[in-house]
This record gives sequence, structure tokens and C-alpha cells, in this order.
Amino acid sequence: MLRYIALKVGRALFVIWAAFTVTFILLFVLPANPVDLLFDPAVLSYFPSPPVSWGGALGDVAAGQAVTAFDPSTPGVIHLGETSLLEANADTCVFCTGPFLADLQGNSFKLVTLSFFDAASSGSTILSLASPIFVDANGFPIPLGGLNGATVHVPEPDNIAMLGLGAALMGWVRRRRSSPA
Repeated sequence: MLRYIALKVGRALFVIWAAFTVTFILLFVLPANPVDLLFDPAVLSYFPSPPVSWGGALGDVAAGQAVTAFDPSTPGVIHLGETSLLEANADTCVFCTGPFLADLQGNSFKLVTLSFFDAASSGSTILSLASPIFVDANGFPIPLGGLNGATVHVPEPDNIAMLGLGAALMGWVRRRRSSPA
């Protein structure tokens, strides 16, 4: 009977230890960079070709060094995420040969490259990042700079057409004045 209780308690402790270990690895060891890119879908639309290009600062996705998440299914929101499976640096791993996150990440890095096209004839939209959690190779937060709150102006085709028409008219007038009568 005592052996049965010890076995059950041992299994329960193992389950608690395993759950804690998995949670610790997912939340603190693996640097994750989830972010939502918000924009006005009436002005900009996501263009799926060329495909999404991941930056490589968290490891090579094709080589299995990083895991990515990409979901453009919600209009006006693109859900992005990349999790590195690499070690932070050589000091944290005895048998690792690299590459290490400390070698891949400098003062700044490109997470992803996306392509958009203008869905409207003109206008402007604000590109913003929602709930960004960027961390460096050691798991420390990286202050976000750059894109958050940036306004993207979509050129108005009628202005470009008027500029072209004006240049053509000036060329026609100049040619007419220079030709002998």
C-alpha cells in the first residue's frame, strides 16, 4: 500500500515538474516575437506574392532553427510571430556548435518583409504594431522603435496623371514655339 501511494505521489510530482519545465522553456528560454500589424484595409491590402520573407535574425526557418507563424486572414490585421530554437550564446550551451542568437542579432534586425498594394485610389493609413513583445538573445526586452504609429501615404493617381499631362503640355508648347512657321 505504501509503495502504491509513493508511486502515485511520484507520478504527480513528475507531471508538475514536466509542466513547469515546458512552461519555463516556452515563456523564458525561447525568444518569441509575436506581433500584430494593423492597417486600414480600405487603403492597403496585403499582397501575397512574393511570399513572406523572414529576416533571419532568429535563425534560418528552412534549416529548422526558427518556427514562424503568419496569418493574414483578418482584414486589416496580419498576425506575425517567429520563435528561435537557437541557444543565446556559447556560454549557455556546452555541446552546441552555433549559430547563436547573440551572433545573429545586432542593434537592430529585420523580423519580416511583407508586400502591400493600394486598395483605394488615394488616401493614407497608419501602420501600427499591436502587442509587440521583442526580446534579445538573453530574453531581455528590446525597446520598440521605428514603425509603431508610422503613417503610410498611398499616392493619388490623379495627381500623378495631372503631373504627366502638364509635362506633356509644356513639351508640346515648347516644340510648337521652336518649330519654324
